[in-house]
Amino acid sequence: MKAAVTALAAFMAISTCMTAMAAPRQETGYYTSERREGLKTYKSQKRFNWMTENNQIIFSTVCMNERSGSIEYRECRKRAKEYFKRKCNVSDDRFCHASRNFNPL
Repeated sequence: MKAAVTALAAFMAISTCMTAMAAPRQETGYYTSERREGLKTYKSQKRFNWMTENNQIIFSTVCMNERSGSIEYRECRKRAKEYFKRKCNVSDDRFCHASRNFNPL
């Protein structure tokens, strides 16, 4: 009986350790950007990146492909919040968590 308890404890420790050691991975989303020149409006699709770890979005990495503090970075973070909200309606909990808790500022 004692060996079974020890084996179970070892299995739980290994599985917990494996979960905690999940490597962060990079993910990508897209948003539409608009710019105006005179009376014309130009739309382009822009890519933004973020990292996830244990199926949670690491908020500090959202829009890591833009220079921190730039106008593009600020627009990207605002659009990322909208993107997470849209994905929450059709997808899993990590986007819902991000749509509620991510602060673009």
